[in-house]
Amino acid sequence: MVNEGFINELTQRLEEDVLRNTSSGHVFFYKDGFTAGEDLEEIELIRSTNIRYHQVESDVLIGNYIVIRRKDVHDITSFCRYNADYLFTVYIDKGWDVILELIKGDLEECDRLDASDVFTQLEDYEVIRERLIIRPVNYTANQYELKNCVYKPLGDMALVLYLVIREDEHSGLGTMKIPHVIFEKWGRSMTDVWNAALLNTNVLAPPRMYMLPWDCYKPPYTKGAFMALGSDMDKIDFHRSPIVTTTKQLNGAIAIFYPGVMERIAQMAGGSYYIVFTSIHEAKIHCVGSVDTDIILDTLHEVNRTFAKEETLSEIIYYYDADKKSIEPLERI
Repeated sequence: MVNEGFINELTQRLEEDVLRNTSSGHVFFYKDGFTAGEDLEEIELIRSTNIRYHQVESDVLIGNYIVIRRKDVHDITSFCRYNADYLFTVYIDKGWDVILELIKGDLEECDRLDASDVFTQLEDYEVIRERLIIRPVNYTANQYELKNCVYKPLGDMALVLYLVIREDEHSGLGTMKIPHVIFEKWGRSMTDVWNAALLNTNVLAPPRMYMLPWDCYKPPYTKGAFMALGSDMDKIDFHRSPIVTTTKQLNGAIAIFYPGVMERIAQMAGGSYYIVFTSIHEAKIHCVGSVDTDIILDTLHEVNRTFAKEETLSEIIYYYDADKKSIEPLERI
């Protein structure tokens, strides 16, 4: 376990030997169990750290972390996080030089991306890895533009690998699809890249389940957090059709594919269930036997006729088999 003397010396060495020469910033130590109070940046730091490193959504920090907080020329805050217990183990085995070089290398990679056009770094997987996300689109409507891009097909949908080029409150999220030629140059397995991108997407927009349609309207952050640590959401009413989306409710249908989400819904539904992707932003859950599938399909088609084509994700019903832990188009069952 990390000790106070190590933390104090590491903080001093980072500020004097690393940050002074490579990057501006300040070093903070966050102890296991830390809660952020009213500091919105620290709240976001805790939430994203817990999801990224523990795959758990919680406002209470899990583990000890050294955090380097920096601001770029646009006054946007970024964080570089390090598990303090791991760093202490490295220090015991290999000494200070290895730790400082490791952190220095990370900061130089971050500076390289900040200081240059993101397009010039496309072939460097380690630099852009945390900018990769997954988005769902309708395959039929997008098959031409997807032919040279990285995606996974599922029924009449495609889960597509994207790169986040920029994100700000005024312009929103700017992205581009990853071409096969770029993916091949990374030299990484599809599994590794895909898992990293799904994790990034989860950090960017954690999953939510809203039991009633009006629950979606400007909900507080914690409402519907069915995957969060200590959540009291444990059962889906047999006759209700809850909505699954993300905190941002934008391209929120991807939440269904986050690690553990389909399995958790099966627990809440008491077994297998139907998934209806009513748009790229959300999916509805129906317990098997609660509604006739013909009625579900008619409703889906009516929804798709009502809204813009670019928001349509699917024209078919999907079935999650709780025993097989698999999702398939209902037509193939």
